[in-house]
Amino acid sequence: MQEMSPNSREGLPSASKRRVMTAAAETPKNIIRDIIGPRAYGFNVKPMLADIADRTGMTVRRVRAYWNEEVNNPRPLEVKALKELRDGRTERAVPPDVAARIAKLERLKEARDAEVAELRARLARVEETIALARALVAGGMGGQASPEVPRQVGEVDRRVGMADRQG
Repeated sequence: MQEMSPNSREGLPSASKRRVMTAAAETPKNIIRDIIGPRAYGFNVKPMLADIADRTGMTVRRVRAYWNEEVNNPRPLEVKALKELRDGRTERAVPPDVAARIAKLERLKEARDAEVAELRARLARVEETIALARALVAGGMGGQASPEVPRQVGEVDRRVGMADRQG
């Protein structure tokens, strides 16, 4: 049989070579490098590492330790979180102050929607009043002015005004 040095992979099947190379490529630093993506010379990585920490639930120091290859035994849950972030399976965590602002804006939108619905109902009543006034003017008078029409229109206006005050 052929003698192999411990560092040689020549005698191994090709699938084993691939597995060894893939495992080496899946280091936390390489995963973080994939997340950060290409960057220009002089690019500051600190904000990106902080963002990764926020999105994975790790501390900034822990992510920086992975980046600097200071961790000898990476925690499987942390590596899994980094892989999920890289693969796009993780949603970005919303900071509490932003979540509170979103909730406030949603409540404000609901209040505005209710106001718009009320204004539309009032507009419909006004349009109904106009239609009724036109019908009174056009109907049965034969083109003659009658003192009854202004009184009837005024009565309709008062009803609409009372409905607006009550609603």
